[in-house]
Amino acid sequence: MVNTVPASPRGGPTPVEGFIASQPESARFLLGLCRDYLHRTAPGVSEALKWGVPTFMMERNVFYLNPKGDHVVLGFVAGAQMLEFRGVFDHVATEVAHVLVRTAADLERAGLREAVRAAAGFSTSERDFGAALSTKAELAGRSPRDDGDRLLA
Repeated sequence: MVNTVPASPRGGPTPVEGFIASQPESARFLLGLCRDYLHRTAPGVSEALKWGVPTFMMERNVFYLNPKGDHVVLGFVAGAQMLEFRGVFDHVATEVAHVLVRTAADLERAGLREAVRAAAGFSTSERDFGAALSTKAELAGRSPRDDGDRLLA
C-alpha cells in the first residue's frame, strides 16, 4: 500500500502520529486505518491535533477521529447537514455525524467513500481528485499542500 499520509517537515513524528502512538494497540490499528482512508479518499486533506483528537481539514474542519474503547469514531463535523448520506452514519447529532469503525470492513460500507468525498468538497462523481484539489487550491490562491505545511511547521 502506498503511504498517503504527509510526513512531518521536521522529520520527527507529527502531532497526529504522536497521538496515535500514545493509544492502546487496538486503537492504534484502527486510527491508522481511518487516517490512511481519509488521506486516500480525500487527497490533500491536512491534519492537526485539535480538541485532543486528530482532526482533518480542507480549508475548514471536516473530519475527526476519536478512539472509544473497542472502536474509533470517524466524525463528520457538518455531517448532520448531509441529508443524502444519513443512511451511512451510525449516529447523527445536531451538527455532527458519526461512523463507528470497529474493523477495516467498516470502512468499506456502502456510501462511505462518497460521503467522505462530498464532505471534503469533491463532487462524488469526480474521478480526478488531484485535479479537483489543484483547482480548489488555485481558487484559494495557494498550493494544495499549504495548509498541511503550515499546520505541521
